[in-house]
Amino acid sequence: MRYAFAMFLLIMPALATAAPKIVVDQAVYDFGEIKEGTIVTHAFVIRNEGTDPLVFTRKPYSSCGCTVAALPKEVLLPGESVELSATFDSTGFGGRHVRKEIRVYTNDPENSVVILA
Repeated sequence: MRYAFAMFLLIMPALATAAPKIVVDQAVYDFGEIKEGTIVTHAFVIRNEGTDPLVFTRKPYSSCGCTVAALPKEVLLPGESVELSATFDSTGFGGRHVRKEIRVYTNDPENSVVILA
C-alpha cells in the first residue's frame, strides 16, 4: 500500500504539468527596405516544446489583406516544428514604414495567442 501511495505522489506532479508549449524562434522579422509592389515571404519556425500535442485552434489571423499566413499542419506533437509562411504585398504602401501582425491561436495554456510581426 505504501508503495502504491509513493508511486502516486511521484506520478501526480508529472501529470499535472503535462501541457503543450509553443515556442517561436524569432517572433519579429524585418523585411528591410523593399520597393512598392514587391511581394516578400518569411518563414516563422514554430515548435512544440511541451509534453502534450499543440493544437492550432484557429487559422492564423492577419492584421490586413496585404499579409497572408499559412500553416501546413493543425497539430504539432511534442518536439515537432512547423514553418508558418508569411507573405506581405507592399502594393499601395509607397515607401512608408509598415508593421503588420499575424496572430497564432493555440491550446497552450500559458500562451494561447502568439503575435508575429
